[in-house]
Amino acid sequence: QGFGEKAATLVEQSLEKFDFESVKRRDAIVDRSTVAPQRESLQRTLESELTAAFFIQRSSLEDSLYKRLKKDLLKKMRWLGRELTVQEKIALLQPVLTSYDKQASGLRPPFVPDAERAQVERRFSELQWGIQDTAEGQELEQQWKVEKLRRASGRKRGLSMSFSPGLRVMLRPPGLGNFEVFSNRQLGHTAGSGEISVGIFNDGSIADVYNKKAHPARWKLQPTLGIDLRSK
Repeated sequence: QGFGEKAATLVEQSLEKFDFESVKRRDAIVDRSTVAPQRESLQRTLESELTAAFFIQRSSLEDSLYKRLKKDLLKKMRWLGRELTVQEKIALLQPVLTSYDKQASGLRPPFVPDAERAQVERRFSELQWGIQDTAEGQELEQQWKVEKLRRASGRKRGLSMSFSPGLRVMLRPPGLGNFEVFSNRQLGHTAGSGEISVGIFNDGSIADVYNKKAHPARWKLQPTLGIDLRSK
């Protein structure tokens, strides 16, 4: 039995007791003209006090469900990592309103009009539509922006690799190795452009002991491949 039924029972039993006491005093000297006003005054007093008690409990219920809806909205936003769609917000609002209607109905005495339902629905609706504007919603927005920048920065990191083909030319004219010149030239101005190296070393009159020949080859061509690794 909810508060509403208990309140109605209390008023009914109090009035019955008042009527019973009035009947008991029928033989006494009683001013009949005062009985009805006293009964009405008793009823108004009881209903006024019980109405005040109802509004305290109803207000507590509204605040509790308001906090629940806010918590559910923020939890869903954290889980999805984005703002909620209209359908997602409504899906969270409806169970809260249903819970309010059920609990408020049990609290409400029959002599209290239902004048707060529209106000409660408006308050809850304003919360769901503006959840992103709350302090907690704004904090989540900032977290998402930082995370988005972090992911974008992470995608740019890594290694870049480029290849540059080249050619090495070595001329070895006759001599005793007392003259040596080397020159490098890049073929282009962009990354990966080829490079040619030319060297002159006059050691052609000296025996090539490594290859067991009387003289080294007069010239030599050697292809090269340069690899450039860079961290982004």
